[in-house]
Amino acid sequence: MGVDYYNCEICDEIFNDHGHYGNCGNCESMLCGDCYDSMRAKNGELGEDHEKASWYGEYSPNYCDKCDGTVIDKTAFFEFLADKLGQTTEELEAEYRAHMQRKEGAHARTNRAN
Repeated sequence: MGVDYYNCEICDEIFNDHGHYGNCGNCESMLCGDCYDSMRAKNGELGEDHEKASWYGEYSPNYCDKCDGTVIDKTAFFEFLADKLGQTTEELEAEYRAHMQRKEGAHARTNRAN
C-alpha cells in the first residue's frame, strides 16, 4: 500500500494521504490539515444533514478561500484576463514569448558590449 502526496489548493504545501487533510465542501479543493481546520473555523462546517456530508464528511468546511476569491487560481485568472482582453490564451502566450525573446536579445547585446 503506497502513500499519495497532494498539494494544498490554498497554501500550496505538500501533504500525504496518511495525515490529517480534507476537502472543501463546496468546490472539492484538497486542503492540508492546517487549512482544513482554518477553513472550518472561518466558514463553518457542512453538518450531518447537508446533502454533501456523505461525500466529504460532515466536518468539511462550507467553503474555502478559493471559493470566495481570497486565493486566486492563476490559470482561471489568466483565462479571465484573456477573455477580458478579447484574445485567446494561445495569442497571449505567443505575444509574451516574443516579448521575452526581444528582452533576452537586448540583454545579450548589452552583455557583449561590456
